[in-house]
Amino acid sequence: MPTEHSSDVKVEIGHVLFIDIVGYSKLLITEQSDQLQTLKQVVRGTEQFRLAEAEGKLLRLPTGDGGALVFRTSPEAPVLCALEISKELKNHPELRVRMGIHSGPVNEITDLNEQANIAGAGINIAQRVMDCGQHALSYICLRRFSDARRNLDQVLNITPDDPDTLAQQAAISQAEGDLPRASALLTPLNPSAANTQVLEAQVYQTILERKPATIIPRLTEILAKPDPALGFFNGELRFWLGWAQEVAGDPDTAHKSWQQAHTELEGFLREQPKNYYLIGDLALTNMGLGDKAAAIALTEQATAAVPVEMDAAEGPGQVEILARVAARTGDHERAIVTLEKLLSTPYAGPLTSNVPLTPALLRLDSMFDPLRNNPRFQKLCQQKSK
Repeated sequence: MPTEHSSDVKVEIGHVLFIDIVGYSKLLITEQSDQLQTLKQVVRGTEQFRLAEAEGKLLRLPTGDGGALVFRTSPEAPVLCALEISKELKNHPELRVRMGIHSGPVNEITDLNEQANIAGAGINIAQRVMDCGQHALSYICLRRFSDARRNLDQVLNITPDDPDTLAQQAAISQAEGDLPRASALLTPLNPSAANTQVLEAQVYQTILERKPATIIPRLTEILAKPDPALGFFNGELRFWLGWAQEVAGDPDTAHKSWQQAHTELEGFLREQPKNYYLIGDLALTNMGLGDKAAAIALTEQATAAVPVEMDAAEGPGQVEILARVAARTGDHERAIVTLEKLLSTPYAGPLTSNVPLTPALLRLDSMFDPLRNNPRFQKLCQQKSK
C-alpha cells in the first residue's frame, strides 16, 4: 500500500520564493490584516507573478504570516520577483519581510482539509535560506560580523554566487575596514539597475577606496535612460552618482547630479510623505547641495516618522543620517555626540546592506572628512569593534 501511494506522488523542480512578515505575531489583529493585505497587493503587482499566473505556472502556499510562491517558469523568476518586491516595499516602510529563494523538488499534496497544498525540499530549503539571511541581518545590526558571515556562508552553500548575499558579505568587510576583501567580492558582480543593493555596495566601495572614477560611467549610463519602474530609486542613485563625482574631484558635476536628484525625490515625497527611506535620501541630497536648514529639517522629519523608541532597528538609522548631515554642514559637536551614541547602539544602517557605522567606516567614509582633525572624532575612529 505505501508503495502504491508513493508512486502517485508527482515530484518536479520548483523555483521557490518564501516570504513572511517580520514580527507578525506581535502586531495587533487589525495590523496583521492590513500588512497581509499590503503584502498581497505588492506580490500580486509584480511582473513575474502576473506572467507566471497567466501561464498557469505558479503555485501559491499561504502560511499565515506570508507564503511561498513556486514558479514553474525559470530559476530566475523568484529572484526577479524578490527584487520587484524589495523595490516596492521601500514605499511601505511599515512593512518588513524576510525572503528566501531556492530551486528544488516540490510536489502537490492534499492537506488535512482536503485542500491542495505544496511540500518538498524546495520549500523547506527556501525557508532555511530565509531564516539564515534574517539571522545574518540580526548579527549585522549587533556588529557580530563573524556570526553574520557564518550565516551568509550557509546561504551561499544553498544558493551559490547569490549577488545579494555576496554584496552583504562585502558590506561586512567594508565595515571591518578590509577593502581588498570587499573588492574581491564585489568586482565580479554585474548588477542591473534594478538590483540597487549590489550596485550601491559597489559605488560605496569605490568611495571608501577614494577611487570612484571606475563606477561613474556605469551610473551615468544607467541614469541616462532611467527605468520608471524603479520609482524614487532613480533619485537615490543620482545622489550616489553626485557623491562619487564629488569624491572624484568634480564638484560642479556633482552639484548638477544632486540638483536633479532633489527634483526627482521631492516629487515622490509629495506622494509618500511618511517614507523615511525617501526622506533620508532627500536629506543627504540637500546636504550635498549645501542647504543645511532643509537637510536638518528632513532628518528631524525622518526621526519623527520612525522614532528610536518605536523601532530600535530602523530608528537609529535615521539618527545616522542626522550625524552625517551635521558633520558635513559644520555642526561638529552635534555630529560627534551623535556618533558616540551610535557606535554603542545596535541598529540597521541606512546605506548599503543595513550595516551600522563602525570605527573603520568612520576612518574611511568621506562624509566624515570635516571631523578628521577633531581629537574626539579621532578617538572614535580608534575604538576597537566589539
